[in-house]
Amino acid sequence: MAGPDDQNPPAPIGWGVVGPGEIASVFARALARSGAGAIRGVFGRTTATAERFAQTFGGDVAPSLDELLAMEGVDAVYIATPHPMHAEAAHAALDAGMAVLCEKPMTTSAQATGALLEHSRTCDVPLVEAWMYRTHPQIARAIELVTNGAIGRIRRIDAGFGVACEDQTPERLRSPELGGGVIYDIGGYPLSAVTMLARAIGHGFDAIAIDSAEGSLIDTGVEIDTEASLTIAGEIPVRVSCSFRRPLGLFVEVTGDAGTITLPSAFLPGGDREGTRGEVAITNKVGDRVSEFPLSEHCCYSMEAVEVARLVETREVQPAWPMVAHDESLAIASLIDAWRGRVLGQDRLIQSQA
Repeated sequence: MAGPDDQNPPAPIGWGVVGPGEIASVFARALARSGAGAIRGVFGRTTATAERFAQTFGGDVAPSLDELLAMEGVDAVYIATPHPMHAEAAHAALDAGMAVLCEKPMTTSAQATGALLEHSRTCDVPLVEAWMYRTHPQIARAIELVTNGAIGRIRRIDAGFGVACEDQTPERLRSPELGGGVIYDIGGYPLSAVTMLARAIGHGFDAIAIDSAEGSLIDTGVEIDTEASLTIAGEIPVRVSCSFRRPLGLFVEVTGDAGTITLPSAFLPGGDREGTRGEVAITNKVGDRVSEFPLSEHCCYSMEAVEVARLVETREVQPAWPMVAHDESLAIASLIDAWRGRVLGQDRLIQSQA
C-alpha cells in the first residue's frame, strides 16, 4: 500500500472539511503530517464550531456548503457530518468536480450508497469511503498470509469492535434521526473485514450472507450491542460483533486447517487512532504463536489522505485494493442493511433510513 513515505508521493492538494467535529480533528492532525495537502476551507453546522476548527487547523470558514465548494484552492472534500447528512454533501461536492473522502458509512442505506457511487462514476470524480485501516501494512500482510496458504484452508472467521462506553455515548449515537446505533458507527468494521477476507480467498461479495443476528436496543430504539452469524459461499462460518456495552476490542481472527491468524488491533493499529505499529500473529495447531509487527511511518489517516491526493492526480474514481473500492462499499452497505434489518425489524429499518 502506498503511503506518505513513498518515493513518488502525489502533489499536495487543498482540502475542504464538512463537519468539523472530533473525527475531523483526528484527520486534520494526520493531514498536517502527511504531505498530502492543507485545509483551505471549513463548513460546519455552527459558525462557532467551524471557527474553532479553522483556528486550530487552518482554512477559511465558509458560511454555506456551496461557498465552501466554490472556494479557490479546494481540490477535495472530507465529509465527517452525522451519517444521514453524508449523501447531500457528497453529491454536491461531486457536482462541483471535487474529490470526496467520506466517513463511513457512506450513507444510511445500500440504495443511497449505490446512487452516490454511480454519481461519482458519471461525474468521473473520485469518491472514497474512509476505511482508513486498510492503508496499514498489517492488512496487506494478513491478506498475503491468507492467500499464500499460511494457515491452510480457511474454516472460520471472527471479527469484532466493541468498547464499554454506553454511559458516555454522544447524542448522535443514541438518536435514530442522526443515524445512531452501534452498527452504523462501528459495525461496518467487522463487516468490512469479512468482505476483505472473502475477496482474498477468491469469493465474490455476493457469496456473503447474514443468516441470523441478535442485539439489545436502548430506549431511543437504536441498537447498542449486537452480533451476527454469516456464511461465505455457504460453507465458511463467520461471527461478527459490535458493542458500546462490551469491551470486545478491535480484532480479526481467521482460523484455518493449519492454524490461526489474529490481528489484535485490526482497525486501529496499536489500539490508537495515531498508531503506526500493527501486529499479525500466527498460531499453529499446537498453540505456538509468532507475532510480526508491521510498521508504517505514518498513521492510517495520513495514508488515506495521500491515497485521495493520488486519485486527484491520476483522475481515477476509486482506490486500489486493499483499500475499499466502489463495489466493496456497496457490499458493506448491503450487509449493514441486512444486519440492522435482523436486529431492528424491517419496518423500523425503513423508518430509520427515511
